[in-house]
Amino acid sequence: MKKYWIAPLLALTLGAFGCGNDAEKDQKIKELENRLARLESSRTPVANPNLQAAQPQQTAVTSGNITNITFDQSVYDFGTVPEGTVVKHTFTFTNTGDKDLIISNASASCGCTVPDWSKNPIKPGEKGEIKVEFNSTGKPNQQSPIVTVTSNTAPAVNRLSVKGFVTPRNSQIQTTGPVKR
Repeated sequence: MKKYWIAPLLALTLGAFGCGNDAEKDQKIKELENRLARLESSRTPVANPNLQAAQPQQTAVTSGNITNITFDQSVYDFGTVPEGTVVKHTFTFTNTGDKDLIISNASASCGCTVPDWSKNPIKPGEKGEIKVEFNSTGKPNQQSPIVTVTSNTAPAVNRLSVKGFVTPRNSQIQTTGPVKR
């Protein structure tokens, strides 16, 4: 069965939770990702051949082309930055399986974070990258946006996190000039 609906649904669902370091949000995201992984693994082919033929062609992820992915790190702590800073980090991974690794999507939990990933298949033993940019403008205090990576691995969904503290602009005390009363 084709999976064109999965990435937009996951992005929409995760986007509803926004950015932040709320344990309840993280738990809900993890539950949704687990449900999605179970749905992907339990899906059966479409019974109606006319429906199947009408859908666009895409390489199906089957048990025959599942591989393994190993990230050098799954959480990047950027420490403390002033609001307005753009934090950039590159997550490196290795295809530790015996089939080509294909990342079909990488989506962020909010619009403040933008992932860019290796679009070409990664051969067994080779490394790939997922570059992440977090824009802290309008995102003061503790932050931990999640990047959800979907690939032909088991599980099909992996999570990466960029976390840290953003010092709010309005918390900076002006030290020049007279005090106005």
